[in-house]
Amino acid sequence: FTKDDDVFRILRLTSSFATSRLIDFPELDRQARRRLKAFYGASIPALLDAAKDMVSRGVTAPARQYIDDEILEREPNNAYALFLKGQTYESEGQDTLARTEYERALMNAGEDGALLAEISLRIATLARREPQSSREELLPLLERSYALSQDNRIAVEIARIHQMMGRPQRAHDYYTKIYQHYDSAQREIWEEAVLFCSQELRDDDKPKSALELIRQAQRVCPTSKTLIQAERTLIDEAGEVRWVRKAHI
Repeated sequence: FTKDDDVFRILRLTSSFATSRLIDFPELDRQARRRLKAFYGASIPALLDAAKDMVSRGVTAPARQYIDDEILEREPNNAYALFLKGQTYESEGQDTLARTEYERALMNAGEDGALLAEISLRIATLARREPQSSREELLPLLERSYALSQDNRIAVEIARIHQMMGRPQRAHDYYTKIYQHYDSAQREIWEEAVLFCSQELRDDDKPKSALELIRQAQRVCPTSKTLIQAERTLIDEAGEVRWVRKAHI
């Protein structure tokens, strides 16, 4: 054997030992065990994929243990691992613990807009289940997440809070953003934005303008039953002669 072959065989032996016996040495310093796992273990992305699969299958307690032992021991501030850990608690109805993990994930997510959006949405969901929680307190978090992600799910949460707080103009600003981004919005969210802007015009005693807005929206999404019904209502309010298109039949 060459020298390189000898080194390769020694490394395989050491790897086998570390994999099979490391668990039997709890007295090892945590940092030393973390370094051994980082050197011989699977990559963090592979471990995160495995943890995500466990969470998606509802294997909550084992997933949480796996996240702690295999990921957070190596990277205590891994934002996505903390987010997944929060999901395990939320699935078990342990909302307080879930929110704690989500907030830890939030602190470590940096400028990752996609992850910030997911964390923010989970926190908003938990807040809706807490009577003592102030939705307005979520605005700075949601607005920062939206600035980085441009996620329409975040935009509608912000719009709803402003609407609830009696700030229709601020709600209008976010609903308009959603209306302008049909391609990236969920159908229901986009329809909600259209109906809000239309209702504003109706409230200003401008049914014809509201009708024109609905018809513009129908040109973007002609199959929307929600918009078809809204158009029929506005035709009556605007005093137009009812007419029927094939798309309505």
